[in-house]
Amino acid sequence: MNKEDVLKLIQELNEKQTETICIEAKTANKGKPEKYYDTISSFANTIGGVILFGVEEIKHKNKATFEVVGVYDANDLQKNITNLCSTEFEPIIRPEINVIDIDNKKIVVVKIDMINQRNKPCYYKPKGLHNGSYIRVGDRDDNMTEYEIYKCISYKEDVKDDLRPVVRATMKDLDEKLLNRFITNAKTDKPKFAEFSDEEILLQFGVLTQVEDKIFPTVAGIMVFGIYPQKFFPQWFVAAIVIPGFEVDDLGEIGQRFDDNKRIEGNISEMYEETIGFLNRNMKVKVIISDKTGLRTDITQYPKDALREAISNMLIHRDYS
Repeated sequence: MNKEDVLKLIQELNEKQTETICIEAKTANKGKPEKYYDTISSFANTIGGVILFGVEEIKHKNKATFEVVGVYDANDLQKNITNLCSTEFEPIIRPEINVIDIDNKKIVVVKIDMINQRNKPCYYKPKGLHNGSYIRVGDRDDNMTEYEIYKCISYKEDVKDDLRPVVRATMKDLDEKLLNRFITNAKTDKPKFAEFSDEEILLQFGVLTQVEDKIFPTVAGIMVFGIYPQKFFPQWFVAAIVIPGFEVDDLGEIGQRFDDNKRIEGNISEMYEETIGFLNRNMKVKVIISDKTGLRTDITQYPKDALREAISNMLIHRDYS
């Protein structure tokens, strides 16, 4: 990164009058900043970014300006940054560091690249994984939530949440008719499975899983074949509503919040069919009669194929962690 690049970054800060998701200014003319590990972590965990040490944000009544003030000691600051990145982070950060002279004042420019997804989260070791992992939100460095950390770790460890055992469930919680139909189809499509027991087939397809010497339904098994999956996962339902206006908090003519409202439960197939039914019931339909043939054509308010695709994706690709 050269002087021209840095001047453009400073210009961008002044034009926007704020730091951004990938540009941070740090005053360092009186000594190294007490805290900047959070920005290094957040840049590494988000989309990368540049820290400008020696650029001060000066706040006025109605705006903020960014001025070059220089750093206390470019050599010492570089060493501090390098040591911090090499010893205090997991995984190790290898920043690109440049010293740029602007108006006879030295600023230290530190470019942090986003790390590979499989190495996330990057965290500050002295604070630990859950308190030292940050993510960039606008111009802020926020602590990652437990869920955000879990998503990173599950990706890294190739955790398949849909294959997790549901240890409170048994075979009695699965619909026998659906299972028999599935097993019959499996034996038809794959003749080798005819030699397997029903339990072995369900284990092969991830409907069941073995933990030590016990067999449990998986999350996928419960959600696809469960008699009532919400017994185990009450939060996994579809909330279908029809609002009287264009915003969720719009009220109707008599003060109603919803024109229709339904909590849809069941397995994935049941939720799919009931959700499609809800949409069909609440969609406007235009009817066209052909002058030539007299045949009727119904044109729905929204394309049915698009709705079916959207609902399928919503249910199948839902986060089941």
